[in-house]
Amino acid sequence: MCSMKKWRQAIYKSSACHIAADVFNRFPPAGKKYARQCLKQLPHFVRTHFLEIEQMVLGVNTENVAAQNLYRQAGFVDEGGRMFGKKGELIIMHYHLGKEGDIQMEIKELANREEWKAAFPVMKQLRKHLDEEHYLQLVEEAAEKSDYKMAAVIDDGNIVAVTGYMPMITLYNGRFIWVCDLVTDEAHRSKGYGARLLAYVEKQAGENGYGIVSLSSGLQRKDAHRFYEEKMDYDKVSYVFLKRL
Repeated sequence: MCSMKKWRQAIYKSSACHIAADVFNRFPPAGKKYARQCLKQLPHFVRTHFLEIEQMVLGVNTENVAAQNLYRQAGFVDEGGRMFGKKGELIIMHYHLGKEGDIQMEIKELANREEWKAAFPVMKQLRKHLDEEHYLQLVEEAAEKSDYKMAAVIDDGNIVAVTGYMPMITLYNGRFIWVCDLVTDEAHRSKGYGARLLAYVEKQAGENGYGIVSLSSGLQRKDAHRFYEEKMDYDKVSYVFLKRL
């Protein structure tokens, strides 16, 4: 099975999401169907981690019929495009991520009191100790004094996931983005919303010159730890200690 980091490196090579035509050669069938498994997982991975990508494009040699069939089975379509590569003519195949069956949603930055208030029912599932008024006071103060930002996944007009994040400077990390909050509505979990929100934060961080995104997670939240480490490629680097005064 190809690793997430390998796919990240491959996809980052182009904003149009060109996939190296030698995937089939790198992961030969040999009865284990590695290439087929990778291609099956790829659309969900791209939707989750690369929000701006609308389609995936690859080139396959006209004589490589086995690879052409593999890509067709994975949902890639020959739209008639051709180009010449090092080993001859290539068929350009496309996979449009906006087709039926894809996640239809948007990510929106929440920038005022009414929008923050609308996010409270979801945020409350993570910050159970807060009532609505105290929550709004903290968000307003954090936005004013610490450049705290909040973003939400909106699906069919409903807020289904929320994140809060802000810039920080420390001697350990330098300039970085700290993810303060990340929660998906309990009725909409395991749909990739949390991953898309975290990918959104990473994208915002990169576009604004921050090279690190960091966060903390409660010791009891084992599922969240697996999500950060195994799905989102975060490293566990320290414990967070707290003393109430």
